[in-house]
Amino acid sequence: MILIDIEPDVIIFGDIHGNFNDIHYIYINFISKPEYAHTKFLFLGDYVDRGPKPVDILCFLFALKLSDPKRFYLLRGNHGEYE
Repeated sequence: MILIDIEPDVIIFGDIHGNFNDIHYIYINFISKPEYAHTKFLFLGDYVDRGPKPVDILCFLFALKLSDPKRFYLLRGNHGEYE
C-alpha cells in the first residue's frame, strides 16, 4: 500500500471517464484561475474507461503533473486488481 500526504488546500475531483469536457471545465474554472495558484489538485482515477477522449485526458493530466508535480496528484482509480 502506498500513502500520500497532501497538505491543504486541496481540491478533489472524481472520475473523469474520458470526458474531455469535464477536464476542460476543471481547467477553466479552477486550475487556470489566479485564486487557485497555490491550491493542490487530486484526481481520483478512472480517467479513460468510458468516454470518447481517453488519450487526450491522459496526455493532459500527465502534462499537468510534469509541469508542477507538487501541485497535481493522480491516483490509480478503482478498476482492476492488484496484490
